[in-house]
Amino acid sequence: MSSNNAGMFTPSCSVLICTRNRPDELNRCLEGVSRLLHPRFDVLVVDNAPAGQRTREVSGRWGIRYIVEPVVGLSRARNRGARERGRVISFLTCQRRRANATE
Repeated sequence: MSSNNAGMFTPSCSVLICTRNRPDELNRCLEGVSRLLHPRFDVLVVDNAPAGQRTREVSGRWGIRYIVEPVVGLSRARNRGARERGRVISFLTCQRRRANATE
């Protein structure tokens, strides 16, 4: 447990990022997560049925814990990550950004 300056309880939070074969999107997602201001959080990347090692490499460059869920499916990846972490969990998925139709 930790307290902020106002004496209020600040729970720790786990940010679980579920991904599958999207290392570039994961890198952008981790860049955004690195700017979070919450005082107590950890990050876990759950790679769902990976086809290679690039996601592991991206996670390693950011110093993020990485695990594999070998069975395909977002629910499988989320459940795998939830078993690894604490009570307050935020789930993120790294989606491909769609280009603006006017670009």
